[in-house]
Amino acid sequence: MANPSRRFEGILDRHFEAVLEDNPIYANYCGLTTGDGRLGEVDGAFEARQEKRRQNTLADLDSISPRDLSSDQQIDRLALRARLRRECEDFSRSRWTLDPSGLEQVLNLLLHELQRGDAESNRSARNIRALLKAIPSHLAAAAKII
Repeated sequence: MANPSRRFEGILDRHFEAVLEDNPIYANYCGLTTGDGRLGEVDGAFEARQEKRRQNTLADLDSISPRDLSSDQQIDRLALRARLRRECEDFSRSRWTLDPSGLEQVLNLLLHELQRGDAESNRSARNIRALLKAIPSHLAAAAKII
């Protein structure tokens, strides 16, 4: 059987790598190039996939006894479980259909790219051009779910 601490770290890695892969805006804010010029999906199928990932991560977390983890890992486990449970509850209440933050996300991402422009002007300009092309369809999809 694998070391519980290593298993826990693997669960964290898989979860957050999937979150960053599915949410290019988050990846962009983290400085990852995988999020450059992308806004991500906004629809019910996307939210259902996110819910499935959350449920799988919760099941994986519950398969490890907290006593087998270090003190720091126990705190991380509690924090992640609390976040996932809140997100699951929000999903079950269809809260994502009441979230009009599409425009705010777009404007914040454009501001982020403009602020990055001084340090990485070519990357920033390329991202802004790609975002400006993607914004109309992204906002239309965001409006449909509300």
